[in-house]
Amino acid sequence: MFKIKNNTKILLILGIMLVAIFIFNMNVSNATEIDENYVKNLKLTSPKYYEVSLDFLPYNDESEDTWNNVYEKYKKMIEDYYTKQINIDSITVTADLGEGGTDGGLNLVAATQLSIYLNGTLCDTKSWEGGDLTVPVINVPSTVEDSKLNDYLKEIITKANKSFGKNITKIEKGTKNKSNDYGIDFDIPNGYTVYSNYGATSYVIINGIDNIEEKTNSTTALKDNATNVRLEANDGIVPSNTVLEVQPITEGKLFENVKKVLSSVNKFKVFDITLKSDSVKIQPNGKVKISIPIPENFDTSKLMVYRIESNGQKIAYKVSIITIEGIKYAQFETDHFSTYVLAEVEANEKDNTPKTGVEINIMPYILGIVTIIGVAFIIKRR
Repeated sequence: MFKIKNNTKILLILGIMLVAIFIFNMNVSNATEIDENYVKNLKLTSPKYYEVSLDFLPYNDESEDTWNNVYEKYKKMIEDYYTKQINIDSITVTADLGEGGTDGGLNLVAATQLSIYLNGTLCDTKSWEGGDLTVPVINVPSTVEDSKLNDYLKEIITKANKSFGKNITKIEKGTKNKSNDYGIDFDIPNGYTVYSNYGATSYVIINGIDNIEEKTNSTTALKDNATNVRLEANDGIVPSNTVLEVQPITEGKLFENVKKVLSSVNKFKVFDITLKSDSVKIQPNGKVKISIPIPENFDTSKLMVYRIESNGQKIAYKVSIITIEGIKYAQFETDHFSTYVLAEVEANEKDNTPKTGVEINIMPYILGIVTIIGVAFIIKRR
């Protein structure tokens, strides 16, 4: 029987290990290519519109420097939105704006091209025909009577855009297919269309009122007065006599469980959110929108909502930031009520997001290990 000397065994095993290392290095080098492919296949979703204050645009100032500053703000807002949506440290986004403007109205729109970089190297560009609108938010004080609402809105808008405001002819609820100027084929929540004999038909978000016209029953709106947590649902999702109950959790077994599950999160608020109909706990028949007030010391760019199950499982929900009556809210959709947590988290702590975008084929490593074990077994038997 042929026997292999100890030195030869060592050399053979070292040779196999070198082959395995070579295979590993090949896969690591290929990871960069896979990363680039990941970037090119990113599915980005346009927000369609950005909520801004009414003074976001200098309507009555035509100086070039002022408008350059506006476009810089607009670019940064777009870049921040998509960077947050991608949520991977090695991927950055820049925005280039083509032709656009206000057409004399209240909304800024510009053709947008995104450039997406991986570790500083350009990997992909994405373009949209047209662009995303800025939609001014107008908060109406509760002291304004319904009969005086149109006069109040005209006055506020005229202060920002004198020519447009003085020529307003009508304001009506809704945005979907109201005008061909910007081709809005969707309804903006709390969105209203403003018609004027000057400039493009425009859109605003009006907070603090039920409706310019008579209140309709198309949606259900509930509020927990103690916490200011709000619920919105379409008709039929919850019974008409539904009550929203929200209990802040600041101590006890449930609170300690949340601390354990979110051990790396420093800032969070815990709420037990329930729906009751005839004093009985219920679940909705579909998705509802929940809005939680954002504490002043929370960074709105780092917010997530988690549902914490009794077994410790956490389910992440993406949030959007809205403003109601001057208060910023984190809004998310759900079809199940339980324990919810509003948390400020770092980018690498967000759930369900690839951390690097790298995919490595582990099959060569497995084959290499199997080969080493097999050769060692043969050597031993001989």
